[in-house]
Order: sequence, then C-alpha cells, then structure tokens
Amino acid sequence: MTEETATGTIGVGTRLLLTAAPNLEIGARLTSGHWREQVVNWPVARSEADGRFVLERLGHQALLEVVWEMVRLREFPDRPSRLDSLFLWSNEEEARAWHYRQHILPPPDSPQPGRLKTTGVAGLYEVEVVACRRSCIANMNLISYLNDSETVDSLMKRARRYWEGNVAAAQGEVLLEGGVVVRRNLHSITPHELQPVDDPQTSEAIRAAVCWRNAARATWTLAQSPAGNHRLEGVLIPEPALSPPVAGWLAIEIEGLDEPLPARRGTSPVLLRPGERCLVEAIFVNVPSPADDLRFRPILICDRAAAHYWQLQPFWDGTLHGEWQRAAQIPA
Repeated sequence: MTEETATGTIGVGTRLLLTAAPNLEIGARLTSGHWREQVVNWPVARSEADGRFVLERLGHQALLEVVWEMVRLREFPDRPSRLDSLFLWSNEEEARAWHYRQHILPPPDSPQPGRLKTTGVAGLYEVEVVACRRSCIANMNLISYLNDSETVDSLMKRARRYWEGNVAAAQGEVLLEGGVVVRRNLHSITPHELQPVDDPQTSEAIRAAVCWRNAARATWTLAQSPAGNHRLEGVLIPEPALSPPVAGWLAIEIEGLDEPLPARRGTSPVLLRPGERCLVEAIFVNVPSPADDLRFRPILICDRAAAHYWQLQPFWDGTLHGEWQRAAQIPA
C-alpha cells in the first residue's frame, strides 16, 4: 500500500524526515514497532486517598492509542497500526518545527522556562525508505489532545477522521510499517561551529534584498482577536539576489517599549530562501490595546540560535526591520 506525498508516492527509495536518538551514524537502519514497546508499559492511572482513580499523564495518551487502534482494526484494517509504525514527515519545515517544540523548548512548568534544552536532545534526520509494508498520511493534531467530558464515542469519531486521512502531506504525519536508513543528519552542525558572515557588503546586500509585504497591501497588519491577543500577518519576500539564506525570529516592535515582543512561545524561526515568498502569521500577547497613536513595525531577529535551527553555515547575525505603521490605519 502506498500514499502520495508532496514529492510523490511513499515506497522504497522515498526520502522522509524522522526524529530518533541523537548522533546516529549515516547508514544506520531503523525498523518500525518500537512505539508498541513504549505504550504497553505506560502507567495508566493512580488511586487517590478518597478512592478516586486519576489518569496519569501518559495514561491520557495510552487511552487515545487504544481507541485509535480499536477503530483502525474495526473500520480501517488496511491502514498501518500506529503501534507498529515509524512516525515521519515529508515536509522538512514541519519536521523541524515539531522537533523544536517537543525536544528543544522546555515544558511550561519548567523551573527555567526560557532556557532551551542543549543536552539529551533527540536527533533529526533525513531517511530513505528501504522496506514498506504499509503506509498512510494522517493529521497528528487529532490525536494530540483530550478534552474535558470526552466520551469514547467522541474519541471514536475523531479517530475515524484521523484514519480517513484527507490531510495535506506537508501538514500530516507519515505512518510507515517498514524500515528506513539514515541518509543525512539535519543537526550535524553544532552551535559553536557556526560562523557568522563577516562582510559589511554582504550585510548591506541582505538588508536590501528582503522586502516586507502584506498579501493584499504594501504594509503588514496588526489586528486584535476577541481573546485579546494580537495577530500580525504579512509576507517576507527575499529577492533572488539574496545570498546566503537567512533565518530569524519574528517579533514586533512597539514604539515606546524598550524591547521587541517575540511571537508566542513555541514558534520556530522562519527561513528566507532566495526568490521564495515566506508567509508569516504570528500571535502576540500583552500588547497594549491599539490606540490612535500606537505605532509598530515587524522585525526579524537573525542570530546563532535561528541559524542552528536551520543549520545555516555561514549565518547572518542582525535584524531586519519593517516599516513603522500606525494601528489607526489598520482595518477593524
């Protein structure tokens, strides 16, 4: 059984992305089925002093896996089992973003929430499929949460949507029953090995080659959502003359504030490639309510951390500024 990705059909020879143990050697072979070993050993629940049973953190995921497998066996037996699969991506940007959120950012309850993980981080690799019994593409977001008052029926309905597919390959996870071989380490360059661009002319050329636009206007837009957050939308357009590519963190600079406000926690740095439009949408919190005299501008902060995320060698260290705009000019 094969599935279509953005680059063709999944089968022997297909190149995909995978997270695994760090520092795997090129040529290392990985086979599916290890997820089952983890799931069957997860603690499900604990008893409280008042006699109640409370699901453990992993118990939530175990419940989801059991329901998903039950629905697959009953209604989608041709699909690969999650318990017997490798989990991969066909899109490098999606793979890097997931790896960053899951393995680089500390958890929200961390005593040092702003400090990125640097040790014990899982590796990220490009792999080649060498054995493929079954495969499919599914929406990983459907199995990533458990709502209050969830019922088995509601979970089964969501599992059905998962197994039906109907998701763009670039946005879904690839399930593969088979084996892969490591062909490239996407984090082979360590942060201290990265070298900054040391040429004023190159820096000026980079600043001149990147334009800021909105899809419908020449400016970016900042709008307030009903929840009180602010959404910044626009497009970064690197000219074909841009060299080398640049990577950075999107932020917004508010006139009168000492520091720019970064995008919401968990947002990964964007990559600007020559001649490729970069659509950007960022949500910010704790922004002063728009007033007639509020001025802002989008900025892209390029640094070593962003370069390491995208493995840019050499990398450009600097800040790209958009034009100052007034909130009063933004449509409601």
